[in-house]
Amino acid sequence: MLPDVTLPDSVQALIVVIAFFTPGFIAGRVFELCFPRGEVTERVRLLEYVTLSSVNYAFWSWLIVVRWQWWQGHPVVVGVVVVGVLFLSPVVLGFGMAVGTEKQWFQCVARKLGVKAPRFLGTAWREFFRKDRRRWVIIRLRSGIMVYGFLWLGLVRGRRTAPA
Repeated sequence: MLPDVTLPDSVQALIVVIAFFTPGFIAGRVFELCFPRGEVTERVRLLEYVTLSSVNYAFWSWLIVVRWQWWQGHPVVVGVVVVGVLFLSPVVLGFGMAVGTEKQWFQCVARKLGVKAPRFLGTAWREFFRKDRRRWVIIRLRSGIMVYGFLWLGLVRGRRTAPA
């Protein structure tokens, strides 16, 4: 016989699941915006989200544990902390991981610990354009439209021409 599930229990479970996966999802997407990569399976993404959420909550656990009793009478502070932990700190975490990967800080720490860490390999375009900030590019789209101009920080600033 199935147990009697009431609506508040289901909603609470949904809130817990969303609260646990949201920071990892945000941090992973911010990192992926900085370092695009190929196809990744859903299992790997789920594992990344769980890991990043765990890192985020581990970083903020001192705040949650130390101030738990004080929070009970300050709902506004609780709201600010929840927004910060769930939405703002994962963005900082994602950008921090991107900068650490770009500067190879994680490689250096792993080397000092005697661990062979996998090296992140960006795309060939990323490596090519990283060496110089500005390049003149001509891009011909499948529709025949040509886009040309300076490529700077991943943005093409130039003109479009009609198909020839």
